[in-house]
Amino acid sequence: MLSRVFQPIGREMGRRQFYSTIKYTDTGEWLEIKSGVGFLGITNKSQEEMGEIVYLDFPNEKQIVKGDIVANIESVKSVQEIKSPISGTITEQNSKVEETPSLLNERPMDSWLCKIQLSNEEELLDLADQ
Repeated sequence: MLSRVFQPIGREMGRRQFYSTIKYTDTGEWLEIKSGVGFLGITNKSQEEMGEIVYLDFPNEKQIVKGDIVANIESVKSVQEIKSPISGTITEQNSKVEETPSLLNERPMDSWLCKIQLSNEEELLDLADQ
């Protein structure tokens, strides 16, 4: 049960209430949890350090463990491997960001890379709230 690991933020939308929370890694990624699915992206600070992002590549692996590479981001300065902060199953990779990698520079907190169905919620304890 996710409530043991973190206190979700509730948002009332119409008649349904949605819960989510955002966690952060010490390597510049954010992970928004919504109903047991993690949306993984990079922070504003991370994209600023990378510079202009020009290319994004996703490995084919779907079953991942914490620390596996889930994306490679190429910028004018470097190539950055994005590692998953959690274990689980990648259920979707963001094709919009893959087609237009500059979205990661323009709106890093709105541009998720992939969705991961969590398999071990205890791993969320290793992530920061800010």
